[in-house]
Amino acid sequence: MIGSDPDAFCGCARGGKLPLRLHAVMLSGPADPAVYELQSEHVVIGRAPDASGSGVEDTITVMDPDDLVSRRHAALHRQVNDIMLYDLDSINRTEVNGKLIENPTPLRLGDLIVLGTAVKVAVGDRSSRTGDFFHFCRDRHANEPGARFCSQCAAPIEPPGKRGRRK
Repeated sequence: MIGSDPDAFCGCARGGKLPLRLHAVMLSGPADPAVYELQSEHVVIGRAPDASGSGVEDTITVMDPDDLVSRRHAALHRQVNDIMLYDLDSINRTEVNGKLIENPTPLRLGDLIVLGTAVKVAVGDRSSRTGDFFHFCRDRHANEPGARFCSQCAAPIEPPGKRGRRK
């Protein structure tokens, strides 16, 4: 699903204040969760985010056959003790916590980022797991915690700790 550089992320903030981990899932079809830890101060995310010559060393490539994410969709940039998210004039929007962003937006733990209509990214710390942000139905569709039925196939969703238990 996602991935030219799975190590594009890993606690770049000095002083240990922002050891971010991103959890990414596709919004349509079965999710194939990917996890990234902050390694660089500048990262571009997109369908084909060729960042050569832009001063950006790291990229995250979204494998998006339906072109629902722009080629260079968004960027993360470390500024002092904040990680800022920029929309790179994407044709199909970037949202943080359900709000369309037009200006650089600081990211916080627990924030949910949506790239176009294809990818949802949760911002966690180094101890976070994908199951902290998304629950999956039997067909591996990603849903937000608290959902009782899958938004794609209507199958029941059980919280991660209850899988495999019988009454």
